[in-house]
Amino acid sequence: MKTPVSQYFDSIAGDYDHRYDASERPYHSYLHQQRLRIAARDINFTGKRILDIGAGTGPVYNCITQQLADPDYFACDISAEMLARSRIPPHQRAVGDITEITPPHPAFDLIFMLGVSTYLSPEAWQSALTRITALLAPEGQFIVSFTNPSCLDWHVRAMIRRVWRGRGVLGQSFQTFAYLPDAATPPLRLQHAEWYNASLTPINTLLPTLSLRLARSADKHLPGVLRQLCCADIVATYTR
Repeated sequence: MKTPVSQYFDSIAGDYDHRYDASERPYHSYLHQQRLRIAARDINFTGKRILDIGAGTGPVYNCITQQLADPDYFACDISAEMLARSRIPPHQRAVGDITEITPPHPAFDLIFMLGVSTYLSPEAWQSALTRITALLAPEGQFIVSFTNPSCLDWHVRAMIRRVWRGRGVLGQSFQTFAYLPDAATPPLRLQHAEWYNASLTPINTLLPTLSLRLARSADKHLPGVLRQLCCADIVATYTR
């Protein structure tokens, strides 16, 4: 059964990759690629069973296949239209929530969930986390992105949402959520967390070139405590 979130992503699937075109939207392209760079940094995919939750149009798959021609990879997404526009082979993907589908392996060495937790209520997040923990192999890694509830951008976006009805993800009828890395511990153990995307809505849309320069500078120079206050997004890695 389609949900408001799946309907929304179905509706934008045809234009989704264009939204992150570096020549037209440099800031959003940088942000999109930065999340993937952090998530996949220093990972050797050889011999690993990989599960990609919320695979969308396949950025994780595209990253992996730069290293391996035929990875042991499986993807799911609640949006059929997003998956249909990916390069992921049909036999390696399924439409549905991770709590509803049956992956081809009982356990995975790497589980990615990027850009998904923002659309999961606390109850849905806990259900997903229970399922992910069961699917994570011993010594495996779970790599997930969060929206940061401690940053100013989160509060600005909440205010914009009240008046920006019907436009973009901020104006949709569904609620969005933000979590800190301790949202997955226990039962998992946090290995590493990295805050990124030092920007402020709507400046990142109105002044994308300036926002891109600030984001790049922050990635290099912003100290840890300030990063946690100023950066809108987090990538965290966990193990059992």
